[in-house]
Amino acid sequence: MTYANKKSILKFGVIMIIGVVLASAMSAGVLADTPVESDYSEILNNTDGEGTSSNPYVLTKLDELQAVQGNLSAEYILGNNIDASETETWNSGAGFTPIGNSSDQFSGIFDGQGFSVDGLYIHRPNTYNIGLFGRVNSADIKNIGVTNIDIQGNTFVGGLVGQNTGGYSDITKSYSVGSVTGNSSVGGLVGANRDYSDITKSYSRGTVTGNTKVGGLVGLNIDYSQIKKSYSSAAVSGESRVGGLVGANRGSSKIKKSYSVGRVTGEYSVGGLLGNNYESYRVTDSYWNTQTSTQSTSASSATGLTTAEITGSAAETKMVGFDFISLWSTVLASDIDSSSDSYPIIQINDRQSQLVSADVYEKPPTYTVYVFVEDSEGTEIYGATVEIDGTYGATQDIADGKYTITANAESYDTLNKDLTVDGSDKTVTFTLSESTYTVDVSAEDSEGNPIDNATIMIDGTETSTSDLTDGTYTITASAESYDTLNKDLTVDGEDKTVTVTLSEEEEDVIFSESSSEEDIAVSYTLVYASVVAFFGIFIMVVLLFGKD
Repeated sequence: MTYANKKSILKFGVIMIIGVVLASAMSAGVLADTPVESDYSEILNNTDGEGTSSNPYVLTKLDELQAVQGNLSAEYILGNNIDASETETWNSGAGFTPIGNSSDQFSGIFDGQGFSVDGLYIHRPNTYNIGLFGRVNSADIKNIGVTNIDIQGNTFVGGLVGQNTGGYSDITKSYSVGSVTGNSSVGGLVGANRDYSDITKSYSRGTVTGNTKVGGLVGLNIDYSQIKKSYSSAAVSGESRVGGLVGANRGSSKIKKSYSVGRVTGEYSVGGLLGNNYESYRVTDSYWNTQTSTQSTSASSATGLTTAEITGSAAETKMVGFDFISLWSTVLASDIDSSSDSYPIIQINDRQSQLVSADVYEKPPTYTVYVFVEDSEGTEIYGATVEIDGTYGATQDIADGKYTITANAESYDTLNKDLTVDGSDKTVTFTLSESTYTVDVSAEDSEGNPIDNATIMIDGTETSTSDLTDGTYTITASAESYDTLNKDLTVDGEDKTVTVTLSEEEEDVIFSESSSEEDIAVSYTLVYASVVAFFGIFIMVVLLFGKD
């Protein structure tokens, strides 16, 4: 075999080895940078915040979200939407590791601030407590959405939380969209809600599939827990105890002022709103769509309505017990952002997200709003920051409505102004005033005693207290029998308290005529004697040590 052939074979072998290594790394999730448990603490340490109520951790990246497992009792907020689609390659295909489990439960506070986690993937068909949060205990989870989810588990499986338990755990203003699959206690949002826990002002959409205790929003609601002012449009399928909103309700738990509209299929204990209920009076002011659910009955005292009765303006009349003034809103075809009549939505939750979930969102026409920021002399302030209802940008395309514009710049006072957009473009001018800061100057003597009669001047103006803009100023302080003092002061974005210390003036020495002459005579004599002595010593040194 020639040298060239050997070299070719060697190259081929190296390429094959590299290929195998890369393939193994990809299948193991290595190349997706799966966070490992040993890194959780370091990841959180590099995250903004400290995990306290006054300074929560601010999560902006996927690895930071996973690292919540490293501190299950801290407080967190989302700083932006998080793309979790790469979790499909994590952990050898098992995906994201749920936050909290049976032995280590999440007990902190998690505020999504209206942001969402998109594309979350979990494939753990033999594992209990599956969801973004596996199991929580006395936790507070709010203002978060999980969208385009693909979640699979065994028991206690939910899009957001697998098992909400521990006494007074709360889930509010949250939602899920996507696919949730499990065996028992499977829900679009929460698998099991138990032990005095509450779910309020939340909703779900997508598909929920299981065997028993399967619900569009919650699989099992048990042990004095409550579901209130919530809804589901998820399609639900299972074998037993299957419901459009809740699969099974027991243990003195309650369902209030809620509804469901998704298709429901099953074999035993199947209901439009609720599959199985142990105490009929525990469901109040709650409804389901008899047509879209394909279910004419529901466990307990829920009320069935047709599509025409539960959508549009009719909902306000038919859904008795619903507060359409401060809690719920009807959705009408005449609404600027809706393509047709639809089901009621929760006012406090994001309107667009709910309309998108209901497949009726229609982007309204927009108009250009330009905000010009100037100073008091009409000169444009470069670097000024403009927000319109919390969205940054001096030029924005927005729909008709009322908005609040906020403009600010360094060294200027922040200004808020209301704006109404009503079918045309707008140019808005903001005139900002320079920020001023209070400077208070006092004078004291060398012993720290205040000099009450001191005269204080700031840049030539006599005053001891002045409101000044940022800049450098000269303070002049004077008082009878004290030396005048000049001092520079820099104002740089905060109030100042300045104390100047004045020195007493030196007194002139006055001599009497006789004593002056005597002192002068003595001085001359001493000087003369010193000079003579110096030269005498110098001559002696030369005579003693000079060369012969």
